[in-house]
Amino acid sequence: MKVTFSLLLFALILIALSSGASKIMLMPQDVKFFSAVGFNHPMLVTYGAVQLVGGLLLALPSTRIMGTIVLGISFLISAAVLFASGEMLVTAVMLIFVQLLGLIARMHTKMAQ
Repeated sequence: MKVTFSLLLFALILIALSSGASKIMLMPQDVKFFSAVGFNHPMLVTYGAVQLVGGLLLALPSTRIMGTIVLGISFLISAAVLFASGEMLVTAVMLIFVQLLGLIARMHTKMAQ
């Protein structure tokens, strides 16, 4: 159980950090994709910073639940943008990430008791 938890946690932290960093760096695919739904550069950088902070919060046991909440909301926003653009497969993957964050929150709570 602990190994599964650690691997899942590590993967979600990497996803959050890389996703946030790509938005902060204004990667062309992110700029193009999010500008289509009204995100300007400052909004995209702020959104990326929120994801980056969420990944850092997720990494620390004392702030893990807050990290799951922050990332869950940010991934739901991404899923909505993906859905609006017709990217159904990637939308499904984002929703799986949200479910995995919920699993991390439940497992963390159980392990803390």
